Amino acid sequence: MWRVRILLIMSIYTCALACSATKNQDETTIDIDLSRPCEENVWGKLVKDAKLVKLTFKDANEVIGVIDRVIFTKSNIIILDKQQMKVFVFDKKGNNIAIIDRQGRDPEQYISIEDIAISDDMIFIYDSDDCKVCIYSINGDFVRKFDVASGYHIAITAYDELFLSSGYAADGYEVSLCDFMGNNIEKLVPVDETLNSLPVEFVNERALSIYEDEVLMTRYFDYSVYSYNGSEIKAKYRFDFGENNFSVELINEKDPILFHKSIIAGRSVHTIDNFVESPDWLIFDAGFKTIFYNKEERKYYVESSYKPAPYGLFFLNPIMGYDQYTDSFYSTVSALNIGEKLIPFLQNTPSGYVGIDQYVDSLISEDENDYILMLRFSDKL
Repeated sequence: MWRVRILLIMSIYTCALACSATKNQDETTIDIDLSRPCEENVWGKLVKDAKLVKLTFKDANEVIGVIDRVIFTKSNIIILDKQQMKVFVFDKKGNNIAIIDRQGRDPEQYISIEDIAISDDMIFIYDSDDCKVCIYSINGDFVRKFDVASGYHIAITAYDELFLSSGYAADGYEVSLCDFMGNNIEKLVPVDETLNSLPVEFVNERALSIYEDEVLMTRYFDYSVYSYNGSEIKAKYRFDFGENNFSVELINEKDPILFHKSIIAGRSVHTIDNFVESPDWLIFDAGFKTIFYNKEERKYYVESSYKPAPYGLFFLNPIMGYDQYTDSFYSTVSALNIGEKLIPFLQNTPSGYVGIDQYVDSLISEDENDYILMLRFSDKL
């Protein structure tokens, strides 16, 4: 479950710090100093446009429980709700056009949904309980089902392969590749032996994202982003946070309870989480902060110095992906009976958050609907 944040904390009250990043002798490594004092208040410069898309249903009783994943195609928005074990399909205006609700044990059903992927208007649902992938059309019609290995996350590569991250390093591989009939293609070996020495509780999450023709993979307690290019997995980016890096003492700690106590006590561990790449930006969470890294300028901006919002307005997930068709980053928002209090508050604050007030004014009323928030960034500052 991704962390939930107050939207106004992010869009209005955030104090963002900007620094020049340096690369060390390893050209894949980017040095980021989270303790260095830098320029403040750059959110107004980063976001050049914002848009809210309200998600609506024909059936007023239909609701989304928890938004676990969002995938954009040229024509659709696909949302995974693991709480209800459903997949919702919307058009780009937010109108619901299909709901895949097939939990069960019949041949055309799934027991659980761990992850989803999209290829040519076909929705791939990974059932981790049954180690199967069910394929449905964009309209929710069953196509076929096939067996796969044990794992957590899936993606569709540019080479028409199903990319499945392994559940356990002890399996001897981290990624299983198969075709769309379930025929095994290859199993790729671990990319970092040091982390594979940790207890399985620490390394069994390998989050995936897509950028152009690459599948990008990150792991908890690792400062690298790995890329699959059709033949191998290798490090594309490595981040060095200096003294805040993952310590040797923690790597050698085998007790899960003591391990997590050390993280909470020191807050010095920076994981690469919620990683998203666009042509101009890398955005990811590093421990308790969010990093915005400009690829051309090699500058980064650190989200910090939170202040409490005056109202319980509405909640925003971290940035969940990049839509190449609109050149926008996207996240999700849940309104919580905000009413008319929001508009004058936004108008009286120097947010620099262009367009958000008019969209909120026209789209959000006193309801508890879900929204997709689209953010377009400047290519550089």
